Amino acid sequence: MMKRLPPFLIAILIGPLAAQCPSNSSAHFMCTASGGNTDITLFQNADLNWDGFNLAAGNTMNITSSGGTFASTHIVSGPAQVFGDIIADGPFTMLSNHILTVDGLITAPSITLSNLPLSSDESVYEGNQRARNLLIRGNLTAKNGDVAVLSHRQTNFGIIEANSGKVILASADTATIS
Repeated sequence: MMKRLPPFLIAILIGPLAAQCPSNSSAHFMCTASGGNTDITLFQNADLNWDGFNLAAGNTMNITSSGGTFASTHIVSGPAQVFGDIIADGPFTMLSNHILTVDGLITAPSITLSNLPLSSDESVYEGNQRARNLLIRGNLTAKNGDVAVLSHRQTNFGIIEANSGKVILASADTATIS
C-alpha cells in the first residue's frame, strides 16, 4: 500500500515557490506577482487567504497601504515558509494551523505570527494537540509596535526586535491579544 506524504513535507521537499498572490480576491487589496516579487496594495484592512505560503530566498513581498495605514492578516491553510523578505507599511499578521517557518526577514510596524487556531473572537488564539512548531531563524523587526509569536511549540534562533514596543513569545494552548 502506498502512503501519501503530508502537505508540509511535500512543501519542504519541493522547496519554496516563486512569487504568488493570495487565493482570494477582494476590493480591499490588489496583488501582482512577477519574477521574485509580490506587490500587495491595501485599500483598507484586509484578510488575505493562502492555500500555502512559500516566499523563496531572494524574493520580496512588499505590502503597501493606499490612502492610510492598513493591517494585513494572512490566513494560511497549509504550511507557511518565509525564506525571502516581507516589508509592510502597516501591521502584519500571519496565521497558519501548520508549521510556520521564518528564515528570511519580516519588517512592519507590528508583527503577529501564530499557528494556534483563531477562535470567533479575533483576539483569542486557541491551540490543540495538532499544533505544529513555529520556527524562527530569520529576523522580525517591528518599527513602531509589538512582535507577538504565539504557538503551542516554538523555536527561535533568529533576531526579534520591537523598536517601540514589546517582544511577546508565548507557548500555550490559548493566547489572547489585547
